[in-house]
Amino acid sequence: MPNLYGHLFRKDWLLTNSLWFEEKLPYPEELWMSEVFCRAAKMIISDLDVYFYSNREAEIRNIADKSQQATDLFKIADRLLCHANQYSVDKEESDLKSWLYANALRIYFSACRIVNSIRTHGVFELPIHRMHDFKSILPELTPEATAYCRKYYKLAAALEQEYLIWHDNPCDPLIAAIQEKELRNKRIILIYNNPGWQKYDEILKNLPDGYVLTLDQKYIDCAFAVVFHMPGLNEHLSEDLCKRDGQIWIRWNMEPETKFKWMNNPELDDLFDLRMDYHSHADIVCPYYAGFKRERVSVPINPLQKKNRICMLISSGVNQSGRKEYLAELMKYTPIDSYGQLYHNKDMDGEDRGWDSKIALYAQYKFIIAFENSVLEDYVTEKLYDPLYAGTVPIYLGAPNVEDYLPGTDCIVRADQFETPKELAKYLERCYVEDEEYLKYYHWRILPWKSDFVRKEAIQNNNPFVRLCHLLDRKYPKKP
Repeated sequence: MPNLYGHLFRKDWLLTNSLWFEEKLPYPEELWMSEVFCRAAKMIISDLDVYFYSNREAEIRNIADKSQQATDLFKIADRLLCHANQYSVDKEESDLKSWLYANALRIYFSACRIVNSIRTHGVFELPIHRMHDFKSILPELTPEATAYCRKYYKLAAALEQEYLIWHDNPCDPLIAAIQEKELRNKRIILIYNNPGWQKYDEILKNLPDGYVLTLDQKYIDCAFAVVFHMPGLNEHLSEDLCKRDGQIWIRWNMEPETKFKWMNNPELDDLFDLRMDYHSHADIVCPYYAGFKRERVSVPINPLQKKNRICMLISSGVNQSGRKEYLAELMKYTPIDSYGQLYHNKDMDGEDRGWDSKIALYAQYKFIIAFENSVLEDYVTEKLYDPLYAGTVPIYLGAPNVEDYLPGTDCIVRADQFETPKELAKYLERCYVEDEEYLKYYHWRILPWKSDFVRKEAIQNNNPFVRLCHLLDRKYPKKP
């Protein structure tokens, strides 16, 4: 549809409908399309190419200042919500009201994406906005529009929360308090794009002398080392970065490279100096078994008291391991209680307390489906270790070298050792009736653990960022 109204306006029509141009607020089609279409008495849609759309410097998409861009998008989304609230929930207007909300939440999502890429203190203040009003209006929206609204709200709220976590991080007040002369004698490690799940309080307590940690990108030029969290990096690169001579770049990743195939580009090896990830050959190994110690799992367990058979808790749509198809076939031959979005057939009781609720749920079952989203060497995640914490037996599909990541033998049932899901189901039925066959998966808890696993886990007593500092000292010692 040509954006004719982006250039021509009838003044009398604007005045009649109480519309005006607000000073200093650019109006892209996101706002005007909705308001004009809703108020117009008639629309004519032509398939003739008689108009063209030209980008104007005043448009939001062309504003170089990300702070201004985000602020304006928040304003436009707020205006759309106000416009939507003019309509009732009657059948004739509920559809219109609902889709206006969906469009507003889409714009909030765009604003939050920009906000989350701002990683310099003092250049932006998150404006007061009405995005969270969505939760109160939700019952009034149509089902189809609600699905879109939920999707955009969930994404936008997560991005906003990640920005707030960055904004309130404990690292940056410390570096800001250091005198410039003193700071020149320290090695600055900049975490270019911090993931929301990373905590820094314990790291700061153990950070070696001579190092300072920051999440503020204004230190990019003077940082000795820069850590890039690879999965979210594309959201934070609005322009090319130039690597300063002598600066050390570290690629940090806890996700399977099969999920982000661009990470396998060999040119990245020339760009980065060190790797910090879950692979055994990484410069700094960050495995999911960190903290998995005997004292946390050697609790008294009576496996034969477990009455429930199998459960799973899978909600992610990532399926590079083929787990969706495998589970669909497996469920034909043995019942599985599914508490996640995938093949959901069971609801959890009581309040959801996150990890604690998951462990309490797992403890009620003999077996837990522990299928990774990708089959990749060394990629062994909490999907395996959480059932072990809970005192149950994981049915595992994932890393081909998973035995290297287990504290003993017979800790898990490996799905890849059975020719078909049907054969696996037959074996599980055997475990239900033969106590000794099932109990063999608990012997490792009382036997000595594999020395190699104990040694590797002990390395994780030092946080990866602390180990990074020690490695930098060894590999790039300070010049006298």
